[in-house]
Amino acid sequence: MHADDGGNADGDEINANLFKVPGTQTTIGLYIDSVGSADAQRSMLNATVNFVQAQLAASGDGQLPQAVDPFFFDLNQGCYFYMASVKGQHLTWGIMGATVGWLYKHMGEQAQYRRGAGIYVYDSKWGHVGQGRIGFGYTNKPVPAVIPGAAGITHY
Repeated sequence: MHADDGGNADGDEINANLFKVPGTQTTIGLYIDSVGSADAQRSMLNATVNFVQAQLAASGDGQLPQAVDPFFFDLNQGCYFYMASVKGQHLTWGIMGATVGWLYKHMGEQAQYRRGAGIYVYDSKWGHVGQGRIGFGYTNKPVPAVIPGAAGITHY
């Protein structure tokens, strides 16, 4: 924990925009770039955390199936979460869970629930594995359903 991280125990700030998620191999680059509804963002991030936890319980950890990569979570309340694998890499539900769980906690502790941001996700073994954003507006994408069992993960 660093003083320039606001004294939070939510992860060591590596530099002004890069944070190590405690207990994981995940590092997140977070670049604040817009302002919107705090209530919509809090609700969306909470629902996204719950969805990813339910997906992990249903299928275990594994690579996101192509049908949900890129991944969108939009409750049609004016804020959405988007994440996609980068070329040559594949996001896993575990990395997604670490990312969105950390975002929910960090944005709340930093009183940033009204801020949109670009997100870059790095794994200590695989490097840059994903990127996305917390955005304001609407994607018109349906809320995803939990994919049961082995269909919820892909092995490349």
